[in-house]
Amino acid sequence: ISCVPWMIDHGQRGQLLSLDLAQDVKDIISIIEDPDLCNKKSQLGVNWARNYTTERFAHEIKQLF
Repeated sequence: ISCVPWMIDHGQRGQLLSLDLAQDVKDIISIIEDPDLCNKKSQLGVNWARNYTTERFAHEIKQLF
């Protein structure tokens, strides 16, 4: 049980390795060879991550009490 697939939006904001070497190599090469795809995934990841700061985390915890 992990939130990582949710964090990377099931492949939209990054690439989760399957631990199948051949498939993982294909997936990584496809990202490397497609700069637009790489930039899109990177930008979506950056935008998502900006919403998850330690300040926001602390604020959300305070809201629980």
